[in-house]
Amino acid sequence: MLSAVAHGDQLIANASHELRTPLAVARTTLQIGLNTTDQERVGRVREELLRNNDRCIALINGLLTLARGEHGAHRQDPVNLADVVRTVTGELPAGGPRLRTDVPVRCTVLGDPVLLAQMVHNLVGNAVRYNVPDGEVLVNLDADGNLTISNTGPEIGTDEADRLFEPFYRGAVRTGQTGGAGLGLSIVRAVAHACGGTATARPRHGGGLVVEVRIPSATDEPPPRPTGRVRSPARVPSGRCS
Repeated sequence: MLSAVAHGDQLIANASHELRTPLAVARTTLQIGLNTTDQERVGRVREELLRNNDRCIALINGLLTLARGEHGAHRQDPVNLADVVRTVTGELPAGGPRLRTDVPVRCTVLGDPVLLAQMVHNLVGNAVRYNVPDGEVLVNLDADGNLTISNTGPEIGTDEADRLFEPFYRGAVRTGQTGGAGLGLSIVRAVAHACGGTATARPRHGGGLVVEVRIPSATDEPPPRPTGRVRSPARVPSGRCS
């Protein structure tokens, strides 16, 4: 287990490495693009710069979210996690893996609503991104705050499954995949811990991954008020100690 200082140093080193690549590509693209008057080539340069800019923004936003989760969510509001899951899955574009959901009407947990939404978005996004043609994604949530995301995909080892929670670790079957900063599951675990919960992963039988997140459930109802007359504490006469 890394110490907090060592973990922070490693995270900074990894983040620097991840940022160096798109920035170097942007510099080279600019140097080449500025030396041409070909409008078609200029257009390709512009698109490449926009992609690199998006990658840098995604990485920075991911690091900020990860830092918030690792240091604990500042807000602890009642959140209906079932609504969050329905919203995220409802925004998935058509044409991807088949989606099956089993979500209750209500599952109230305490946490930061923005971080919880990011957690679910990362879980579903990873399940869709690292899938196979004609694959599927299963999303199951119960009223006690147990969220399970299962997806078809390439075979993955047990040791590698847990390492996917490490920042910037993509694993052998995920290397070369685009569209992510390598922080998705790191943020999932950080947010779960900030809410007093856990996040684990294991290989799915037949290929793919199963991620299980446990967020302690809460209630929206305030505690009952005491009934009957409340007695005042005994009064201590002035100048005397009891």
